[in-house]
Amino acid sequence: MLGFFFKRRLLEPVPLVLYARRGSPAALDMREEIERARLGWPYSLTEIDVTRDPELFARFGAKLPVLWIGGKKAFEGRMSAGDFVRAFEELAPRWWRARSLERDMARSRGARGAGAQGLGTQELGAQELGAHDPGAQDVGDRG
Repeated sequence: MLGFFFKRRLLEPVPLVLYARRGSPAALDMREEIERARLGWPYSLTEIDVTRDPELFARFGAKLPVLWIGGKKAFEGRMSAGDFVRAFEELAPRWWRARSLERDMARSRGARGAGAQGLGTQELGAQELGAHDPGAQDVGDRG
């Protein structure tokens, strides 16, 4: 049982990205539901204010807030803590497996001395999620 607890703590935090208008009631509700879920698994929540980026606002404007879990769009508008837990439990293991495969591939490339590197899931996730947006605000790791 203790090994199970420590395994959870050793896992890399799953990235959660919340696209919203800063201070919007719907975004605050979504963040409260995430906190209310009290996950036992590690995650990192980043909030991105779409009003600071016209392209993001055009992409998400009518659907705000939008929550991505581990690089996959999970919710638009509203969600409950229970909905969040179910989606997290479905998407997080996929993300951890992808990260594990990426690390294994990097190790095997390093062992062979291969110089070519592919675009890993972390970089894909950052590009897909717009994590390099000027409106991004990291609200910290949880777990």
